[in-house]
Amino acid sequence: MERGGGGDVAAGDGAAARINRGMVARLAASDEPLGCERAPAGSQLDPLEPALRRLLVEGAKIKARRVTEILRDEYGRAGLVDVVKRRLRRLRPPRVLSATLPEDQDAFPRHRG
Repeated sequence: MERGGGGDVAAGDGAAARINRGMVARLAASDEPLGCERAPAGSQLDPLEPALRRLLVEGAKIKARRVTEILRDEYGRAGLVDVVKRRLRRLRPPRVLSATLPEDQDAFPRHRG
């Protein structure tokens, strides 16, 4: 087995990734998946979500740029419009496209073949 100069390293050795042999042995013996057990950090907008919901109720068509201005002026949040835009997209109800035809269907001629 070579170390360093680009040679092959035996699988499980840990030398390629510079992992301690004891750590390799513990990971190999463990049934637990690898990974961090830290909780997600969350967003700066999480504490402001009630205010966002209130703004959406008061003005359903309010734009993300205006919401960002309100959050900056009233709550002291300095952040990006895109972050607010993504959160508003999640909070707004989904759009429902109408599948109704106009009353005067002849106003829209269709090809009949």
